[in-house]
Amino acid sequence: MSLKQIIYASALSKDEDDSCLPRILATAVANNARQGVSGMLLYINRSFLQVLEGDEAILDPLYEKIRQDPRHTRPMTLQIAPIETRQFPDWSMGLAHVSADELDRIGRKNDFFKQGHCLTELDESLARKILGEFRSGLWRTHVT
Repeated sequence: MSLKQIIYASALSKDEDDSCLPRILATAVANNARQGVSGMLLYINRSFLQVLEGDEAILDPLYEKIRQDPRHTRPMTLQIAPIETRQFPDWSMGLAHVSADELDRIGRKNDFFKQGHCLTELDESLARKILGEFRSGLWRTHVT
C-alpha cells in the first residue's frame, strides 16, 4: 500500500448553505472508514480546508469525485504528496467550524484573514501552519 496525502481548499456552492454540512460529514465518515481514509475538514465562512490520507488507489478517484461535487466550487489543490505516516490516523473525518478570529490568531494577525479571503486563496505554507496548529490542539473548536 502506498500512502498519500491530499490537501485542498474549496468553497461551498452558492446553491448550498450550512445545513448540508452534517450530510457531508456523515457520508465522509461512513465512506472513509470503509475505505481506510483518514483526515479532517475545517469550515469557515463558506469555505473548506481538507486533508485526506490513505492509499493512493483510493484517494485519487475520491479526490476527483470531490472536485466534481456540485456542492463545492473553486477547488484548489494545495498539496498532493506521498507520506510515511498519517497525521490524522484516528479520524475517519473530523469537522471543525473555525471562526475568522481563530484563523487570524494562527495567521499571526496576517491580513489574509482580516480581508475576508476565502480558504481557496491559501498558499501551502499557511495551510500547513493552520493544520499543524489544529492537530496539536491549540484550537478550542467544535469537532464532530
